[in-house]
Amino acid sequence: MNKDYVMKQCILIKGKDGDLSQTAWIPSTLAKVNNQLLLKKDGEWILSELWTVSKVYSRVMNYSYLKDRENDYKNTRKASDI
Repeated sequence: MNKDYVMKQCILIKGKDGDLSQTAWIPSTLAKVNNQLLLKKDGEWILSELWTVSKVYSRVMNYSYLKDRENDYKNTRKASDI
């Protein structure tokens, strides 16, 4: 995948009754309600955690822009944390 693919913001739920939820930016090709996803943490697939897309927002952004904002946040935290 190139660095300029389109991402959409979604609500992901997990658990029998959607007990757990999180907001995430995911590739627009995967951003479809009821689509089930496996997530990665630190580059490793978390096979025990299957998430379901429960809501897809209309706003879209390029991956490269979102990655730059993530890096800005991380750098700010590193500089400000004691």
